[in-house]
Parts: sequence; C-alpha cells; structure tokens
Amino acid sequence: MYTRDVRLYRGLGVAVVIPIMIFWGAVSVHAVTDTDGDGLSDADELGLYGTDPRQTDTDGDGYGDGVEIQNGYSPHAAGSVRLSDNDKDGDGLNDFLEILFKTDIADPDTDGDGYADGVELRNEYDPRYGGGARLEKRINVDLSDQHLEYGWGDVVLSEFTISSGRPGFDTPVGKFQVQDKLPTHLYQGATYYYPNTKWNLRFHGQAPKSYLIHGAYWHDDWGKRVSGGCVNVHYDNMEALYHWADVGTQIVITQ
Repeated sequence: MYTRDVRLYRGLGVAVVIPIMIFWGAVSVHAVTDTDGDGLSDADELGLYGTDPRQTDTDGDGYGDGVEIQNGYSPHAAGSVRLSDNDKDGDGLNDFLEILFKTDIADPDTDGDGYADGVELRNEYDPRYGGGARLEKRINVDLSDQHLEYGWGDVVLSEFTISSGRPGFDTPVGKFQVQDKLPTHLYQGATYYYPNTKWNLRFHGQAPKSYLIHGAYWHDDWGKRVSGGCVNVHYDNMEALYHWADVGTQIVITQ
C-alpha cells in the first residue's frame, strides 16, 4: 500500500487535518547553488518557496528553511505553522498548494488576469495561466493496479491503493461523475452488514444496485479485489477525498 496524504484546504472551503508527508522529493530540487546552506537551492528559494536565499532562517524561528519545508512547516511564519495553514500572499491559496502548483507564493495573482489564485482554483480555473484556462477536478481509478489518484487537471494532489470489486462483482469501467455525497451510509447484504460507513461518493446506479467510492473499516486487504463492486478506500485517505470532491466531479475508471 502506498499513499500521499496532505493537510487541506484552508482558503478552499475545507479545513480537514490529515497527516502530511511532503512528496516533492528531496528538499533541493536544483542542487546548484545554496548560498545560505539551508538545504534549498537559491533557484528554489526565489522561484518556488519565496524564502531569502541569503538567510538560513527566513522567519527567524530557529529552524532552517530547508528543515521547515521538508517537514511541512512554513518558513514564513514563526512557530509550528504548517504550510497548509499559512497563506503568505493572502490570495486564498495556502502555501502548500502554492508550492504544489508552482504558483507565485508572494503574488496573489500569479497569471496577472485580475483574479486571485485561490479564487481561480476554487472555481476550477488554472491560476498559472491567464485566458480562462480550465483546471477541473478529477478522480482516476486504475483497476489493474488497484490505484486511485485525484487532483486538478495535470496536478496530482494525492494517490493511494484501493480495493475494488471481486470477480463476479466487478467495479464498472468508464467515465462517471460524483452524483451524491453521503457522510454516512449503511452497506448490507445476505452475508455482510456495515453500518455507519463514513465518506461515500456515489457515482453510478441507484439503490439497491449502486456503486460508490467509500471508506472501509472492515478489512485491510488493500490492493486486492475484495469488494462487492464499490471502490473501497482506507479511512485515512477517504476523509480528505470526500471533502475535496464535489457533486459533478469527474471520475474515470479504467481496467
């Protein structure tokens, strides 16, 4: 099982707290020049993180910029302030997402089109490019390797292993949309009874034969086809996905 969890999404209508694992790789992407020796290249400090390449500790809190970035803390706010809880330029897009999208962390309107980055992303427009470019939410499920990823357009926000339908109870393949969001749901049949199942996204069919992406607390068989046709997701991952998705969000399931 593999996973990339994030803390989301202050400034985007959701404030879900999830364990964070920084997943953009080593601290310094461009290991060229690191004037202040903080573990971040000068190019990244100026172009990605908005920190001072001449100061090891931009916010003066006693922790180097590289150490803070690597552990998911803001180098712009003294103390234990998460990147996801800080919005350096006040544009409604937290610093974690600014780094993820590579938007300008110090400029509220990266593409200069008159709309703040956070406003654009909240309305599914691309804050990196002007001209009204769309950047729609999408969920992709690959049944061949039991993998789900989601994000906006080309930007992957999180990904993890799932469990889909077992033989004879196959998960449907095709293009769908989130039809309903159910905070809790009862799953029951001749041989099972799972009440109060959290975080359910219905995408196909109607009761009693409907298909959902939902949390599952009754097994740990991730990566195996064990469900009755739904897409089972570990609770640790499903909460963030549920709050992030909207009714109408595109779901593509491939075999």
